[in-house]
Amino acid sequence: MAFSDKLRNAVEASGLSRYRLCQMTRMEQAAMPRFMGGTGLTLDSVDALCETLGFELRPIPSKPVANKRRGRRRRST
Repeated sequence: MAFSDKLRNAVEASGLSRYRLCQMTRMEQAAMPRFMGGTGLTLDSVDALCETLGFELRPIPSKPVANKRRGRRRRST
């Protein structure tokens, strides 16, 4: 599930009206219905929503990538 979908679900689950969320985050009121309809938000709005809804962004540890060399193999003589 995409992060924006998780954020939309959190907005719905918050129990707060979209109007109240806009007031709390200082988002433009027109931005909320657009976001809920599938349009993106500015990073400032995402930050404000995350802070208000208790979201935390943290990196996911990646798996180490093996350093495999591609190319011709040398033949032993």
